[in-house]
Parts: sequence; C-alpha cells; structure tokens
Amino acid sequence: MNCKTTGLEIEQAEIIDVPVHLNRWLALTGTDDHIKEQITHDINTELKTGNVITGFSPYIENGETMFKQKWIKMIGKKST
Repeated sequence: MNCKTTGLEIEQAEIIDVPVHLNRWLALTGTDDHIKEQITHDINTELKTGNVITGFSPYIENGETMFKQKWIKMIGKKST
C-alpha cells in the first residue's frame, strides 16, 4: 500500500479496540450536560435491550459503564 500524499509506504495496519470508561470520557471531552444525558441514556438502553444504538459496543466492567473505541495503528516508512 502506498500513500502518495504523505510519501509513506504502509507496511502494517491493524484495528485495535481500546476500552474507555464512559464517565471519564464524558468528563474529558467537556460534553455539555444535555448531551451527556442523551449519550448515557442511549448507552444504557443499548445495554438493556441489546439493540445497537450508539455503535460504541458498551459493556459493564467492575460496575462501570465502558465502551470500545476503534483505533487504527499504521506503521509505514518513507518511500525512496
């Protein structure tokens, strides 16, 4: 794979699921209260019903609401 705009040749790429604590994430992002309530409601509804609403893949771990962010890790080298 070659990325012409950066001059990098991609040698490896992988998608990584990164666990995120919902309340920490909401605090970190500075989300306003109304939006926090909507996100929390949607995630709780998703947890209760199993219906995909947010796409966050929420789950409970040690009593705390978590979700998974997808990160892409790419390793490349400068094309010569």
